[in-house]
Amino acid sequence: MHSVTFPVNIRKAKTSEAALLTILAFSSKAYWGYDDGFMESCREELQISEEKILENSCFVAEHNAEIVGFYMLETIGPAKMELDMLFVDPKFIGKGLGKQLFIHAIKIVEQQSFKEIIIQADPYAQPFYEKMGAILKGYIPSQSISNRNLPLMQYKLKALS
Repeated sequence: MHSVTFPVNIRKAKTSEAALLTILAFSSKAYWGYDDGFMESCREELQISEEKILENSCFVAEHNAEIVGFYMLETIGPAKMELDMLFVDPKFIGKGLGKQLFIHAIKIVEQQSFKEIIIQADPYAQPFYEKMGAILKGYIPSQSISNRNLPLMQYKLKALS
């Protein structure tokens, strides 16, 4: 994987950025060549609302004052958070930005004293998460697309000293 060769600032998302993050999520998902019907069926789950930004840990990556990626963590239990979203602008896919965002997410999870991250991954993202150290726990049915199973992955944090 290439490393990031451009300056990136990762910061908390603002509620005013919800529409922009929705567009970024949609274009990032479409990068993998899904057809229009599939993308339409994903529209609701890719929708970012101001409430979602407020209720979850949402961070954006900026490059030259432009948002080029983001992720969202949701608390799902006393020791677990779910990486609900991690999307990168298609121009930056394969350049290490996803890795930088994932490492940032791990630090946020550690700061909040959680022990693991659960990921319902897009099948195209499974190899990325495996490179980052997540393990495949099984497959779960997609909530928005019938007859589609998603890799269920787990990333366990190292014991905190």
